[in-house]
Amino acid sequence: MSEYRRFVVLPPPPPPLSANGRLQSARRDPDELLSDVRFGQTEGPVWTTFPCRSVPPPIPLVQEEKKEPEQSLVLRRHHVRRAMLEAYGEWREFLRASYSPHTVRSYTQATFLYFRDGPGKEYNEHTTADIDAWLATFPYRSTTRRTYYQALKSFFGYCRKTGILDHDPTAAVRAPAVTVKVPEALTVEEMRDLVQAARRKGGMRPWCILLLFHTGLRLHETCALRWEDVRGDKLRVREAKGGKERYVPITPEVREVLDRLHEFSGPTGRIIPRAERTVWGWVHDAGKEAGIPGVHPHLLRSTTATVMLDSGAGIHQVARLLGHGSIKTTQKYAAVSDRGVREAARLLGRALSGSEPTATEA
Repeated sequence: MSEYRRFVVLPPPPPPLSANGRLQSARRDPDELLSDVRFGQTEGPVWTTFPCRSVPPPIPLVQEEKKEPEQSLVLRRHHVRRAMLEAYGEWREFLRASYSPHTVRSYTQATFLYFRDGPGKEYNEHTTADIDAWLATFPYRSTTRRTYYQALKSFFGYCRKTGILDHDPTAAVRAPAVTVKVPEALTVEEMRDLVQAARRKGGMRPWCILLLFHTGLRLHETCALRWEDVRGDKLRVREAKGGKERYVPITPEVREVLDRLHEFSGPTGRIIPRAERTVWGWVHDAGKEAGIPGVHPHLLRSTTATVMLDSGAGIHQVARLLGHGSIKTTQKYAAVSDRGVREAARLLGRALSGSEPTATEA
């Protein structure tokens, strides 16, 4: 059998006691602390044991106490957090008074996402680099990036004006312009097919679609209409974008649609007593039934603008009817309308035909 050697460390013997019971001096010669090495041969492995000097007990590690931040810093952070929460509530009230419900939801959602997924700093520690890095996670010229930039700029700017923050981290941030896309629109034939598909579904579905088309209202503006908003030959739009109230003329076609809707909703309350999501689903389902995929209520608004411009309406009149704050928004729909292009091509053809030599001159 193989021979093994194993060393076992034994504790030293206790120091002897004196006559009075006290411990004698612990100073001893080192050789006295070592005993003879004894070897024993057995059937098993050979054991070699020897006592060694007593090892002093390990010195317990002193755990460093967790340093708490200074009291002034804690109070400062608590003050900032509380003040920021109050400022956030006041900022939301400011948005509700100045913007549409859709814009308020977009801005508050953008601010929430930034503080949830952003750098995770205190409210007063955000820098321009932090905001640039977070915005860089979205497509460069996307509408989402532009909207989130405007939301953060509005929030931090409000905190700077109210004195909550001593600097505005969005002051030096520059968001790229959004890529201008030509809005889509339905043709007159597609619009007729859409209404016919809604008629086959029954109920107030076709009349809701016709009301959206003939008035050019947004979905939330249409669903917020009440019967008391019918003022003679005008229809008052109270829940307009940006909180701006405006009036839409009641044409004979709109009057017929209102009479039909009166049979479903009654004389009081909302003209369309349905949620926005429900009306959105009606329009979308009618589009699928008509074989036109991707139809939504705002597409009807684009169709209204395009049809009016094709019929010869002025761009300023169309902008006023649709409630656009800037004429540039209406000019996007002018790009869809090819009435001006056709007219220019017709004039070019006339000029060319007038310069052609006649048979007599030839």
